Amino acid sequence: MDEACEQTKKKKHSTEFKCIIHLESVVSEKVSPFTNVRWKRVTECASKWQKLDGYDRILAEASRHLFEGSFEGLHNEGFHPTCYRRFIDKTRIVKAVKRCENKISSSSSESSKGSSDEGLYPTTTKKLRSSSVLASSITSRVPYPRSSSSRPSRSVLPAVCIICNKVDCYITVYHKRKKDKLCQAETKDGGLLRQAAEAKTDENVLIHIRDKDCVALEVRYHRSCYRHYTRFLSRRTGSHKTDASLKPEYDASYQVFKQTVIQERLIKNQDILRMRKLVQLFTKIVKQHEGLEMINYRSDRLKERMKQDFPQLCFHKPYRKNQCEMVFTEELSTGSVLDRIKSSEESSTTGESSSEIEIENTIPAIHHEIGLEKVRTVFNAGTIVHNEIKDSPAMSCNWPPTSDDINLKEAIKMIPFHLYNLIAWCIGATFEPNMATYVDVSPETHVKILSICQDIVYLTSKGKKQTPKSLGLGLTIRHLTGSSQVLNLLNKYGHCASWDTIIDMETSIAKLQLLTVNEIPSGFAKHVPTTQVNSLQL
Repeated sequence: MDEACEQTKKKKHSTEFKCIIHLESVVSEKVSPFTNVRWKRVTECASKWQKLDGYDRILAEASRHLFEGSFEGLHNEGFHPTCYRRFIDKTRIVKAVKRCENKISSSSSESSKGSSDEGLYPTTTKKLRSSSVLASSITSRVPYPRSSSSRPSRSVLPAVCIICNKVDCYITVYHKRKKDKLCQAETKDGGLLRQAAEAKTDENVLIHIRDKDCVALEVRYHRSCYRHYTRFLSRRTGSHKTDASLKPEYDASYQVFKQTVIQERLIKNQDILRMRKLVQLFTKIVKQHEGLEMINYRSDRLKERMKQDFPQLCFHKPYRKNQCEMVFTEELSTGSVLDRIKSSEESSTTGESSSEIEIENTIPAIHHEIGLEKVRTVFNAGTIVHNEIKDSPAMSCNWPPTSDDINLKEAIKMIPFHLYNLIAWCIGATFEPNMATYVDVSPETHVKILSICQDIVYLTSKGKKQTPKSLGLGLTIRHLTGSSQVLNLLNKYGHCASWDTIIDMETSIAKLQLLTVNEIPSGFAKHVPTTQVNSLQL
C-alpha cells in the first residue's frame, strides 16, 4: 500500500497525465493520476460498461487493454473528476441495464411477429415522414445524444415541440425551475392548435398539420408553449361592436391599413412600431382615401380591432409611463426585439419620409408641439413632487399624539416645500420662483394651503401616514356629533382619519391618562391648605 502511494507521488511530479475516460464537454479541469482504490473502481465499472451500450461502452472498449492490466502498468493515464464521477455513476449503469433489457425484449417480440408473417407478406420498410427532407429540417436544429437508445423513434414527426422546435423547455413553478415535458396530441386537431395556427396564419405549424390528423402524425408540444400559443382563443372578449363615432367609411380605410401596415411592415418585415405611430398612419390613410380628418381618434379603438384580427401581435407597455406601447409579432425573440428598437427609432427620426410629415400636419400645430411639451412638463413636475412626498417624514411623536402634537408647527414638518410651493403657485397666492424654501403667503392662505397639502400627503400614503389634520378633524367631529356616518363620510373624501382610528386614539389617550391619575395637577402643591374665597353680592 505504501509502495502504491509512493508510486503515485512520483507520477505527479514526473509526467503529464491524459484522461482515458474523457468527455468532450469537460475542458478546463485538471487531470489527476489514479490511485489504487480508484483504479479498482474504474475497472469494475468498465467491465460492466463493456456489456452495455452508449458512449461509455466506447470508452471502455477503447481502453480495454489498460483495464485488463494492473495498476503498476500505468504510466501517464489519469482522469478528470467530472469524467470519473460520470463513469462510475451507479444510477447511469442501472438505467443502461434496463435500457438494454427493454431493447432485447422488444426486438425479440418483433422478430417472432415477423417470422410468423414472413410467408404471407413481403418484408418492406415503410418510408416515414421523419426521414424526409421536411422532418430533417426540424431535427437538424435539435442535438440528440450519441447513444442509439436515446435517439428519436421513427415516428411521423420527430419528438420535438412543434411550436418552439425544441426538445427541452424549462418553466418556473413556485420559484423553482422545472422541466416541461413534451405532450402528444390526443385529438385530430390537437386541441386548439390547428385553430390558433390558422388564425395566426403560422405556416411553420400549418405546413405539418394542415388537413391532417394530429394523432396519426404524433404531434408533440410543451404544455407551456401550447398554453401561450392558444391563449387568445380562450380569452374573454366581448362581441365586436362598431363604435358610434366610427363611420362605416372607415372600414375600407382599415382594410388598406391592414394590408399595407400590419401585413407588410409588422408581420412580413417584422418591424416594431409604437402605438402612436400606428394611429398616425391610420389617420393618414383615412385622409387619403376618404378625405376625412380624425384629430381625436383614440388609440384603444385601433388596438381592439388589431387584437381581434391579428392575434399574433404583441402589445408591450414600457416601464416608463410617458412612452407609448410597442407593437410587434410574437415570432420575435427578446434579443431581436431589443436590437430592432434602436434601429426602428433611429430610422423613424432620421429618415422621416414626406408621408410621415403629412401625418403630423393633420394634427393641429398647437396640440402637437406645445401640447406635448406641456404634458411632459406637468408629468415631470408631478413625478418630482410625488417622490418628495414619499420621502417626507411622518409624525415624530409617539402614539397617541396629544394636543402638543396636533398643531400647525407639526404639520409644516410633514409637508415638503415642493408640494407647498406648487399649491401656492396653482391657486395664485404667489408667483415667487423659489425652490429652496417655502414661499411667503398670507396667514389665512397659509392655513388653507397646509390643509390641502395634508390631504395630499394622507391620500398618497393611502391612509398609512397620519397628519395633524386627519387626527384633529376626526377627533373634533367625533366629539361634536358622535356620528360614525359623518366621520366615515369625511374619511371617504380624504379629509380625516377613519372611525376605527379615532376610537383607537381615544382609547390610547384614556389609557395614558390612567397612568398619570396619581400625579398632582398643575397649580397644586403638597401640604398646602386650600383657601376658598366667597364673594358677597350687595
